[in-house]
Amino acid sequence: MSTLVGCGDKDGETQSSSSDSATESSGDGDGDGDGDGDGDGDGDGDGDGDVPGCDYVVEFDPAADGTTWEEKAGDFSVTTLRGEFSLAADWTGCESYFFVSYNSTLFNPLESDIAGFFDDAPDNARYFFYSIQTSTEADAEDAVIPIAAGIETYLMGQGDEFYEKWSNRMHYVVTPGAELPQWMTSLPGQSDSLCVAIDRFQRIREGGWLDVFTSGSNTSAQLHNAAFPPHYFNYEVEVAKKREAEQDSVTIVTASEDTVHSTTGSAIIDVTFPDAATMQSFDTMELELNFECPGNHPYRGSCPDWDRIAGVELCLDDACTDRRLLGRVITSYWRPTRAFLEASPFLAYLQEGGARKIRVEWNPPSDPDPLETNLYFRFRNTGKGMRPQDIQFLWGGGTFNAAYNDNKTTLAYTPPADAAKVELVTIVTGHGIDGSNCAEYCNHRHEFTLNGADAFELDYQPLTSNSDIWGCARLTAQGVQPNQWGSWYFGRAAWCPGWGVQPWIQDVTNEATLGASNDLDYRGWYGANAAGTSDSANINMSSYIVSWK
Repeated sequence: MSTLVGCGDKDGETQSSSSDSATESSGDGDGDGDGDGDGDGDGDGDGDGDVPGCDYVVEFDPAADGTTWEEKAGDFSVTTLRGEFSLAADWTGCESYFFVSYNSTLFNPLESDIAGFFDDAPDNARYFFYSIQTSTEADAEDAVIPIAAGIETYLMGQGDEFYEKWSNRMHYVVTPGAELPQWMTSLPGQSDSLCVAIDRFQRIREGGWLDVFTSGSNTSAQLHNAAFPPHYFNYEVEVAKKREAEQDSVTIVTASEDTVHSTTGSAIIDVTFPDAATMQSFDTMELELNFECPGNHPYRGSCPDWDRIAGVELCLDDACTDRRLLGRVITSYWRPTRAFLEASPFLAYLQEGGARKIRVEWNPPSDPDPLETNLYFRFRNTGKGMRPQDIQFLWGGGTFNAAYNDNKTTLAYTPPADAAKVELVTIVTGHGIDGSNCAEYCNHRHEFTLNGADAFELDYQPLTSNSDIWGCARLTAQGVQPNQWGSWYFGRAAWCPGWGVQPWIQDVTNEATLGASNDLDYRGWYGANAAGTSDSANINMSSYIVSWK
């Protein structure tokens, strides 16, 4: 095996892998070979792997022998330019692993945005570059040495601290393709991808699309896109921590689970909530809304190809012609969509509990691709000392043109005299493209006033910067589904494909007069104009005022 200048100690010597030391007898009794006694293999004695701040350690499952999607990967070893890597021996319980299949005719990482990749990659991911189309170690070595040299040269150019942080997280595999684990060589192609991953729960995962648009409809694979899935794996750990922390205090009402309700793009579901006394004991509600792909993996073949406005609505009549939006997501391009949505203000609609009708929408009737719906209402009492009891719908959106504000008349609202808090609540997204890229990519603003006081302005520019090509990709740590196909990674005005739209909630208690009529006004703005841009732009909005007691 070649020695690569720039690897390991930066002086031309090849560094031993951690699996080499893990086979030595340390005398510490924990079996990991690092001498610290904590069993995590990193030598620092804190039990959290080698990831600063890791507070959720997943133990390696030695019985695992998975070979396909979502199964736990079994132990394997590969030879790299730095020595042997063994999944079991090198497992810290705090990292994820991303495998990039290098093919010189398809993808050259050295032509990618290497600096951008390192800017966005998380500290607790390892990356493996390997070639499937090799039959000998010499061939595999020839394939990865140019990649290694380019990346290592870049790392050395960033200074010693940066090099030490990243060098041992970049693995250049010289094991020939025929000797690699079967899932590493066959699964990427099944999902129309160049990559596959192992998440922090040891599960084999789809790596997704690496391409970005270069000109027109042309695309090319970029190393930069490999930075984002490990952020999502970290998000999944945060979700697991949340579930565990709440498991003894949460009441879950399952509205739908693993069900394709219809092929029309929407469905009405009968849901039975707890009785009134129980419902009125809750001060917090979340919606867990997941749209899974029928047929599951590979996602590219089983998920709808376009992002769609999806949501959960409460039916106010038996025919569900009058309904109120409780939560919204925007579905992914060719991948599942999973979201937790804050929905506490809408407890005011559910105080009586019992049987209700819920409408779920995931696609328009004109393009009704099926999705598997999973919808859970999660209720808790978090000690707020009050709960939402009165709610009034205010304004919807509409075509974002010069006449957008013409029908947004002043509305009156009388909060209870004993209200403890009054809130404005808005769920709003912009869609459509015109000459100003409105309203999907422009910074539309939404201004609410109460009794003529200073305006409360919802300005979406800071949320997902539509001037940043990676605006949505950089939100994978907050739950945006990573490495979708298409233009998923572009920043948008307040939403991303494969992400939940959290409601904007503004406390207006100090501006409200309790027990008396209050005047509310609303205007949508584009730049300095209290109006929209064209008939091609649309604001999809539901706004409310809510009183807590």
